[in-house]
Amino acid sequence: MDLPLEQYVQCVGTTFAHFDPYDYLEECLQKPVDRTALSEKLKQKHRVLTYLRQKSPTSKRSESGR
Repeated sequence: MDLPLEQYVQCVGTTFAHFDPYDYLEECLQKPVDRTALSEKLKQKHRVLTYLRQKSPTSKRSESGR
């Protein structure tokens, strides 16, 4: 789902008390989502992207040997 810029700018610098992405997704889809499964997928994706960023030839960490 897309998050319109108008919606996004209202969320920047706030907590999830102001905007719940799962509520927004459920509203857009008009059905419930498995929040636990979706959260785990997002965490896994974040771990992979972090790993790839660290291994990138342009990463300062990879240049310093860390």
